[in-house]
Amino acid sequence: MIAVDAENRECRRARDDAAVVRPVLEGWDRRRAGRVLGELALMLSPLVPYQLLAMLPDSPAPAIAHGRAILALERSWGLAVEQTLVEATAARPTLLAVAHVYYEVGHFAGVVLAALLVAAAAPARWPVLRTAFVVTTLLGLVVFVLDPTAPPNLLPGTVFATLPTRNPPDPFAAMPSEHVAWTVWALTAVLVAAAALRRKRHGVLATVAVVLAVVHLGLTVLVILATGHHYVLDAAAGVLALAGGLAPAVLGHRLLRRCAR
Repeated sequence: MIAVDAENRECRRARDDAAVVRPVLEGWDRRRAGRVLGELALMLSPLVPYQLLAMLPDSPAPAIAHGRAILALERSWGLAVEQTLVEATAARPTLLAVAHVYYEVGHFAGVVLAALLVAAAAPARWPVLRTAFVVTTLLGLVVFVLDPTAPPNLLPGTVFATLPTRNPPDPFAAMPSEHVAWTVWALTAVLVAAAALRRKRHGVLATVAVVLAVVHLGLTVLVILATGHHYVLDAAAGVLALAGGLAPAVLGHRLLRRCAR
């Protein structure tokens, strides 16, 4: 009898877990999957001009000077933690290798997973979030062109320049950190989806998603600093870039809805 009761409890628990996950999968068909893939392609389209700009020849001297100025400013404010993190990571080759992998793929994975969650749980909110992402990325490209900044690991004569890297860093695109901008966007998207899930009484799934998004943001900030790819102020600028993309997206879509009435 005890064994039967235990088995029944396990079955009920499995049904409850399935009920939590089911709303994310409801209505998911090939047509919706195709639309989501198309939207993701649109979101990543600003990377095309970014790659083209990266191939244009230019002198790195202004970008290096800007990087040194940022580092000096951080030191005067007591914010320069980059060297401590870089030295701690460099002393642990396995940790450094993991950090490099996370730097290369973590922000992409976070964006894709957040986009899928919004598409499944709060599709009506997607247009604003998509527009915010594109505008944020384009703002970063404008700054890269008009005011380029070399990352710490390309500053000659510093400890950052001795840190091994898997791929050559972009010498002009440290500020703002698109990694942070994208990751804060992913957190914003998850918060939107979580609100929709809670309204549908799926608080467990919403809480798990938010916790993972917050952890992902914290890890991303640590990784961009510990690998020598960014300064602390780059991370702050990434948050500002997302704010600069989100505000016009929200206002623009509100204006469009009013005009459509």
